[in-house]
Amino acid sequence: MGILGLPDASDPETLTDFADIESGRTAEHFLYLGALILFALHVFVEYAWHGAQSVFDTMLATGVLLVPIGLGALGIIGATIAIVDPGSAFSAVSVLAIALFHLIAGWRTLKWGNRESIDLTDTVPMPVG
Repeated sequence: MGILGLPDASDPETLTDFADIESGRTAEHFLYLGALILFALHVFVEYAWHGAQSVFDTMLATGVLLVPIGLGALGIIGATIAIVDPGSAFSAVSVLAIALFHLIAGWRTLKWGNRESIDLTDTVPMPVG
């Protein structure tokens, strides 16, 4: 280690003077071990981040792709059945299901949007002096 003034590990002087540089080499090994442990923790955090990101990507793909495709398919099937058999209850149920889904999704979005937030205007001023 250059900071401690130790010779290179491949130098034969390291073997002959090991008694003099033993504490420096021990400190070097502990620092290296600490760096490896911190690097291993960093790698595990990068993998955890990828896992969390994949969950959000899955929810995005479900909300943006799968739900509209499913509702569109349900609407097309209902419209086709309504054309073929106008008296069928399936076409009415499919249109009702689409309308009900949008009402529930809109209500939940409105409810989440109206949650209380922190209001910093009602704080008591601190006394000066």
